[in-house]
Amino acid sequence: MDMLARETQVMRSLMGKFGVKERNLEGQMVVDFAKRMDMAVVNTYFQKREEHSVTYKSGGRSTQVDYILCRRGNLKEISDCKVVVGESVARQHRMVVCRMTLMVCKTKRSKIEIEKKTKWWKLKKEECCEEFRQKLRQALGGQVVLPDDWETTAEVIRETGRKVLGVSSGRRKEDKETWWWNEEVQDSIQRKRLAKKKWDMDRTEENRQEYKELQRRVKREVSKQKAYDELYTRLDTREGEKDLYRLARQRDRVGKDVQQVRVIKDRDGRVLTSEESVQRRWKEYFEELMNEEKEREKRVEGVNSVEQKVDKIRKDEVRKALKRMKSGKAVGPDDIPVEVWKCLGEAAVEFLTSLFNRVLESERMPEEWIRSVLVPIFKNKGDVQSCSNYRGIKLMSHTMKLWERVVEDRLRKLRKPMVEKMHRDRINSSIEQLKSLLAPEFLNQQPDSKLEKADILEMTVSFLRQQQQQQPVFSSSSAAVNQGFSRCVHDIVHFLSKEDVKTQPEKTAEPLPESAAILR
Repeated sequence: MDMLARETQVMRSLMGKFGVKERNLEGQMVVDFAKRMDMAVVNTYFQKREEHSVTYKSGGRSTQVDYILCRRGNLKEISDCKVVVGESVARQHRMVVCRMTLMVCKTKRSKIEIEKKTKWWKLKKEECCEEFRQKLRQALGGQVVLPDDWETTAEVIRETGRKVLGVSSGRRKEDKETWWWNEEVQDSIQRKRLAKKKWDMDRTEENRQEYKELQRRVKREVSKQKAYDELYTRLDTREGEKDLYRLARQRDRVGKDVQQVRVIKDRDGRVLTSEESVQRRWKEYFEELMNEEKEREKRVEGVNSVEQKVDKIRKDEVRKALKRMKSGKAVGPDDIPVEVWKCLGEAAVEFLTSLFNRVLESERMPEEWIRSVLVPIFKNKGDVQSCSNYRGIKLMSHTMKLWERVVEDRLRKLRKPMVEKMHRDRINSSIEQLKSLLAPEFLNQQPDSKLEKADILEMTVSFLRQQQQQQPVFSSSSAAVNQGFSRCVHDIVHFLSKEDVKTQPEKTAEPLPESAAILR
């Protein structure tokens, strides 16, 4: 009896007492589903006339086969449920509707924290650059001599930059194409807004006239024709060219359906919504991507390493590398762009030269140079929620990139003579192989003189032409022979036309007529 009572109580929580008495197999499946999902069959809780409860009627047979289910906790919010007579959703099926009252609670919108950034881009203006140098001089005790250690220097530069140039608000940037407006226009708009607030609080004629005047002024200053004229003028400069590409990228983003995705899928295809789980997924994906071991060729053993004394880094090397560095790039974790060193001029060159020499001697870089910020960028193809459709970009320290450029320039100078030697060895090897193709009668034509490279080349061309004329069978494969021979001859002729051969310069100044014919 107790079991039967419990079963009856469970059934009452799933179904009301106004449902159809007879239940077939499909009806029992609906009940089992509602029981498993902790839901209730709404149709059965409201007493209605037969025409307002029957959902299927055909050939004198009527029954209830269409239902509305809801969570049991939402039953109290439903005030009515019935069948609409005369409305057919499908053939012989009637529409079932319910009236539900929801209490909508205003949820507090989660505030997205955006990192505040120093406005380093203001260093493009000469007055801001001069003010930055003066404030930095004051912070260093009246002289622009940077401290020896990197940590102290970096902190002083960052603090001075925040005080002089300011920091961003940290709020999300509005999606407006007004980034190229000048500060005068933005100040006028701000003054107009303040005047409007003042007039709303105190409706005097004086406040009204002030607001109207500012409104007219803003309309004049914000005219698109003026903004376009300024933009066209700047397009002739290098900075204006960057603005043009920036505007094109912004217009491209506006036309896309998805601009930013805050959710991502895990390896099994489940969507992750929480910030912690999304970060864990990105970390897991990039760790697998960057640490994946693939088959590669075995390294050549027994290679002789080049050991020689390394000279100290000179100021002219740093100055040259600094000049080649591009401005306007995203900063790394140290938050010091290359614009700072360009602004400080010779003082920065002296500090960086000393710093790079200490790194060279100690074989250790500052900790901030090792860290980087990994930013995933969508490839504009495939599933936007799949990690594999993103390309990882690392934002590294600009000072570390400057150091890499100095080292790269030195390696290039060491590499150039090695490559030239390998090139000459390859040419000499090709000459010897061509010489081995010559018949003895060709080699015996000049028994008393030493054959030069140009002589061997000319004799080889003559020998091959003679072979082609004497043996018709050889002509069937002449295309392949000439193609391979032309590649080899091209390198030799190019080398002979540029090298200074002391014994016979007149033969090496220009390509030989026979070789030119073959190459054509």
